[in-house]
Amino acid sequence: MPESTDSHTETDDTNRIKQIINRFADQLDESRLQLETESAGVAQAIDALRQALDQTEECLRDGQYEEVANLGYRDVCSAFIFLQRTMGAIHATALIRSSVISDIGGVAKLEFESIEPHVTKWFEARELKFPEDKCRES
Repeated sequence: MPESTDSHTETDDTNRIKQIINRFADQLDESRLQLETESAGVAQAIDALRQALDQTEECLRDGQYEEVANLGYRDVCSAFIFLQRTMGAIHATALIRSSVISDIGGVAKLEFESIEPHVTKWFEARELKFPEDKCRES
C-alpha cells in the first residue's frame, strides 16, 4: 500500500512542477527562441570561418603567400571574431534559460537539477512558436 502513496505523491509533485513551469511559459519560450536564433548565428559564423580557411588553404597551395597573409588578417580574423560574438550571445542566452529554470526551482522549492529534466520534457512536448505565430493566433 505505501507504494501507491509514493507514486501518488510523485504524480502530485510532477503535476505541481508542470503547473509552475506553465507559469513561466513565456520566459521559457523566449529563451528557447533566442537559443534557436543564436544557434543559427553560430552556424553562419562557422560557415564563414570555414570558407575563409578554405580560401586561405587554396592560396597556400597555389603559393600566393601574400594573399595568405592578407586573408589571415582580413577574412579569417573577421570570421573568427564573428564566431566569438555569436558564441558569446548563445552563452548569455543559455545563462538566461538557466536563470529561468532556477526561478522555477525557487518557486517549487526544488533544486535546479530536479527541475531541469521537467523543463526539458516540457520543451520536447511543446511546439516552438515564433512571435509572428502568436500574433496570427490572436
